[in-house]
Amino acid sequence: MRPSERQHDGNVIVGRLIALVRQRFGFLNGLFNALPDRRVPEDCLYSSATLMWLAVLGFLCRQGSRNAMDANRNGGQMPANLMALSGQRRWPSGRPLTAPCTQTVANITIPIRRSSARAPLIWSCCA
Repeated sequence: MRPSERQHDGNVIVGRLIALVRQRFGFLNGLFNALPDRRVPEDCLYSSATLMWLAVLGFLCRQGSRNAMDANRNGGQMPANLMALSGQRRWPSGRPLTAPCTQTVANITIPIRRSSARAPLIWSCCA
């Protein structure tokens, strides 16, 4: 009989991913936040980086569709981990922490997709 595989602690993996992103890919949040954004800043709940990280995580985690991403977006520690990756620190007091829906991500990427080939990953995740 084969011994069972060792179960990985999801919190350790998430912590390592966040550390890797901060150490090696810290510039991504700056690039994501510099994307064209027609939203009124005072009305925005999520930063551009938070929206883009949702698309990237959906791609990396092989969610397969926007429906699958939306079904899982507020489960477990997803909202907190998404905020940690994006560096978003502001959140309305008294409001439960949530992750954005993929329609919000798709809406913010429309000007990017129309303007040039700046973000092919975003095209594939949000089309």
